[in-house]
This record gives sequence, C-alpha cells and structure tokens, in this order.
Amino acid sequence: LESGMRHFASVLQQFGYPDISQVPGAGAAGGIAGGLHALLGAELISGIQFITEQLDLARHMQDADLVLTGEGFLDDQTLQGKVIRGVVESASINKVPVIALCGGVGLDVASLDELGLTAAYGIQPSCRTIAEGLTHAEDDLFLTTYQVMKTVALS
Repeated sequence: LESGMRHFASVLQQFGYPDISQVPGAGAAGGIAGGLHALLGAELISGIQFITEQLDLARHMQDADLVLTGEGFLDDQTLQGKVIRGVVESASINKVPVIALCGGVGLDVASLDELGLTAAYGIQPSCRTIAEGLTHAEDDLFLTTYQVMKTVALS
C-alpha cells in the first residue's frame, strides 16, 4: 500500500497536481484524503479530532473511572494520530486512565508512555496465524477484557 501511495503521489505531480507525499493526513483512508486534497482542493483535518469534538468526548468521560479502547495493531501509526491517540487525549483532560486492547502491540514501553496509555494488551496469542486470530477475535477480546477487569477489580 505504501509503495502504491508513493506511486500515486508521483503520478499526480507528473500531471501538475500538488505533491501530497508530505501533506499530513494525505494517506488516510487508503489515500482517498490525499486524492481529494490534490484533485479537488479538499482541506484535510484530523478525523479523530473532528469526531472527539463533535461527540464532546471529554465531557462524556468526566465521571468515568476507566476507559477501554482498541485497534487492530498498536504501532508507530498510532502515535501519528489514530483513534487511540484521540481517546487518550480526551481521557487525559479528566485524568481518566486508558487501557488499550488490540490485536497486537508493536510499541515499546517508552512509546506507550509517550502515547499516554495506562496499559496495552495484545489479545491474540502469538502462536496463531492472522487468519486464526481473525476467526477467534471475539473470544480473544472477551478473555483479555475479562482478565484485565479482574486485575482492575483487585486494585
């Protein structure tokens, strides 16, 4: 996908459209955002920032004791503004801890701390293939959530 996006950006430039390769958010939604920006002049905004503002998410977290969130894979892209970053930012306004339950965790401890997560758990046992993980995702998520909540209850 990344290679295809670079190619798309270079083709746009060949036809006189703006260089989208350095435009923040241009790769969102598989490059649709970049195409809309280059071809139609669309303004690119952060999707999660827009959603958290529209939902007034921070206000809804005022009385929360804990927030559980997740995504398919917690990685460097998460640090660049995916949903979890927006959830953590909304929760931090009210000092609510956030635990991420993800298909996998590819960040080190320093990056998790930088993101502001209280903890992050990969729900898929490492011995499974991706296809097996997708087949068993609901059960794996339930089991991991159950274990996390038992641990939270003990504290």
